Amino acid sequence: MVLIRSYSEKTSHIKNSILLLISVFLDRFQGLRFLPIEIDITLAVLFFILMYSEESLPIWFVFFAGLLNDSLSGAPLGQSTFALLVFYMLIDQNKKFLTQSDLSIQWVYLGFCITVFELIVWFFSCLFSQTLLSIGPVFEASGKTFLVYPFIYLLLKKLIIKQRFR
Repeated sequence: MVLIRSYSEKTSHIKNSILLLISVFLDRFQGLRFLPIEIDITLAVLFFILMYSEESLPIWFVFFAGLLNDSLSGAPLGQSTFALLVFYMLIDQNKKFLTQSDLSIQWVYLGFCITVFELIVWFFSCLFSQTLLSIGPVFEASGKTFLVYPFIYLLLKKLIIKQRFR
């Protein structure tokens, strides 16, 4: 039996991929920052796509986005790639439970996943610099992204809903 994707699934897949790439660029180019605080837009967008899109992103594209993130940030290749893949797996493995849960449960789980992501990046940063770095920025970055996510959720939800009814 041959499975053929419909046109709407392909376009949804492409839109999600473009949205994730834009978020990586927004995270990495300081000149494009429009908020006075540093947040990880890529994690918020990836969480939204994985939770609310009919067609999820393939794991190879998340791998590619991680490599792009590493290349643009100057981090050792594989650092945020591995962390993004763990983030993807944590959400993908619990998606069925999370989609049936309240938004507040999803938000708390996102906070957990962001913290895991930041701890992995911190661990690799310590490993590559051969120095024990302060762990404070890890929780600061996690907290800021966690607190801003509801606004990103509302913005993305509004944009996605507008596109579906055109």
